[in-house]
Amino acid sequence: MTSPRVSVVIPAYNAGAFIEQAVNSVLAQTFQDFEVIIVSDGSTDNTARVLNRYERDSRVRVITLSSNSGESIATNIAITAARGEYIARLDADDIALPDRLLYQVDVLDNNSWVTVTGAQVDTLDESTGIRAPLKWTARSDADIKSALLDGGYHFITSTTMWRRAWFLERNIWWNASLPSGRDHRFWIDAMLAGAGFANLDRVLAVYRWHATNISHDVDSVLASGRANRDLVVRSFFPQLPRPEAMNLAPLLETQYWGTNHLTDVDSLRRAVETLERMRPMRESIYGENRALLSEYIDRWFDIASRRIAELASVTVRPAHFG
Repeated sequence: MTSPRVSVVIPAYNAGAFIEQAVNSVLAQTFQDFEVIIVSDGSTDNTARVLNRYERDSRVRVITLSSNSGESIATNIAITAARGEYIARLDADDIALPDRLLYQVDVLDNNSWVTVTGAQVDTLDESTGIRAPLKWTARSDADIKSALLDGGYHFITSTTMWRRAWFLERNIWWNASLPSGRDHRFWIDAMLAGAGFANLDRVLAVYRWHATNISHDVDSVLASGRANRDLVVRSFFPQLPRPEAMNLAPLLETQYWGTNHLTDVDSLRRAVETLERMRPMRESIYGENRALLSEYIDRWFDIASRRIAELASVTVRPAHFG
């Protein structure tokens, strides 16, 4: 049997409400040299019943796990089973637009330096039915790598396609030890191994917002985000002592969580001193855009300085001000 060019990997857990639309969006691709591998990860809803509808379609393979193992293990099982030259990842609640595979295969076929390619998405709010463009991701290799530190705008998982052999040769897999942010870590590990990145300036998927998105688990997102950004900080700024890098963590997550959690003035002052030392460190190590990193540093410096001033004003406020 001839191997397909692309293996589309879909981990699915209790995805009965959306999985049919996801699978059908792949089957309707204009590029047809693919297989679909769905791992039903111990689902307890009607996911299995929905997937039974595809048992006669030779393009679709379903792997059923008896208990829930998590997104990383389900993804890794699908990758292990894949036969395609390229892996395309799709979440079970998202939708691939018809030309997604066509455009991304073209990128990888004609740009040997690109290891992972992504694209832009529209969002679909399940509660309102409103579809709208998401703030667009970084496009260039250097900007995507720098965005791994900021924590967003690097890749959107349901638009990614990568070279299967490249990852297998380097033993890079989805990290099952993280409660969230496994995709973020996958791209970080790829960058550290020398990957080249590119995002198309084109919408190729629809990302669905709904009440059960894993990204709504705030504690998991917070813990994993800190671990991932700590790894990137230490990789981009290896001169920093580990305690200084770790002290930056609350400041680096303000783009998601605001500043109310920044209450330790001494920690903020140490962070400001660390950011000052980071400014002259401008040599690119992994191909990241150091000018963009400088913009991040300036932003975090300003946030920390303003927060120090706010906390100081609260501390010295006269008692009669309440």
